[in-house]
Amino acid sequence: MTLADFNDQLAEKLNAEFDLPFLDEADEKRLLYSGVALVSLHIPPDLRSVIISAADGLDEHEIELHRDTLITTLATLIDNKRVPDWIERYGAAALIDAVLVFARRGQAI
Repeated sequence: MTLADFNDQLAEKLNAEFDLPFLDEADEKRLLYSGVALVSLHIPPDLRSVIISAADGLDEHEIELHRDTLITTLATLIDNKRVPDWIERYGAAALIDAVLVFARRGQAI
């Protein structure tokens, strides 16, 4: 998924959820796209498909599909030089599994 595709899809999903009464629809869409474009530069490419997929909820197959990506990304972000990688990954897995409990229930995080 390209960055432009991600920005378009996420801005579209956000636009469907939010109504800013002081803006007309075209301005609202431009504002949301601008915000998404700024933030998306900091989202690792592997997480983009997870975010788009999760926007309308996750089924069991999607949870299993994205679980490893989420764990790997979180473990990479932790990256404490004094902690062995396997411990970082174990901690990341515990946290992601706890978060996915909410996804299985259809609840937002």
